[in-house]
Amino acid sequence: MNPFFRISFGKLRAGNGRFTHIPFSQKKADTTWGGKELAEMKTIDELLLDQLEFGAAHPVLRTGFLNIDRKEVLLRRGALTLMTARPGMGKTILSCQIAANVAEEGHRAAILSMEHSAGDMIQVLMRGDSAAVTPGGIWIEDRVCRLELLEALMHDIPEGPDFIVLDRPGAYSYCRDESGGICREAGTIYGKLKEMAETFHAAVLCTEMADRRVDQEEHPMPRICDIPDWEEIEPFVDIVCAFYSPSYYGGTVPGSGAACGGSGAAVVYFRIGPSRDGCVNTLLWQRMGGIGECPHFFDTRDQALSKTR
Repeated sequence: MNPFFRISFGKLRAGNGRFTHIPFSQKKADTTWGGKELAEMKTIDELLLDQLEFGAAHPVLRTGFLNIDRKEVLLRRGALTLMTARPGMGKTILSCQIAANVAEEGHRAAILSMEHSAGDMIQVLMRGDSAAVTPGGIWIEDRVCRLELLEALMHDIPEGPDFIVLDRPGAYSYCRDESGGICREAGTIYGKLKEMAETFHAAVLCTEMADRRVDQEEHPMPRICDIPDWEEIEPFVDIVCAFYSPSYYGGTVPGSGAACGGSGAAVVYFRIGPSRDGCVNTLLWQRMGGIGECPHFFDTRDQALSKTR
């Protein structure tokens, strides 16, 4: 029997080396998996009510990308979004562009990274169109690796952040208690990030590298099973998004007929979901610059091409 589905429908039970009959009236589902209790199944009415209540309590924050914002909700205040892709796809660049777009709308954005220096992220931001206009709306921190200290720094932002980007949460640690015990467990880290989202009523966007097995797929769009430590962090993640570009794999994806786009522009397949709002697929375009240039993202191929001329 598949160990994931351990719900007994009531015919036989092992006991004392023998199998005995269990009446349906006495059957009880074993809903434990991985040491935690699985959520109960809900009716359509209950799911729709949950969706409405979640939407009312977590207002939408726009990303500034029309192809994302008009398709599905990616960012919500008080919620945690996880973005995953293979290394080199542009997770940090895209998250910085979103932060710049959020700041351009008058919101306060914080970018936290232990993977990239503040100088690197400033270069990414200043080569975009938004941050050069609103540099005062973006805060950057690249030195603090303890989440409880980062949370304290967030209080220094006037009125608190509206949007927080955290690059690779696995690089951070969390102090469990006053005794100084250090924790690097993924579930604890994400639990603390979810608390930060709720405390500041901010949208939190985390980036994670997808497992390399994605590269072996015919259509290499990362799935939740390709996210490291997914079973530990799943209770704290509200929205998942993933993307890939055929240009990463030499120009085309076998069987899809998807080309790079040519002339310095590459198509990017972007998926939002699973989330409480649903799942949707959309497209972005990436400007393929020269050596040392950041491959920024755009809504259309024409926009990407106009930046390469």
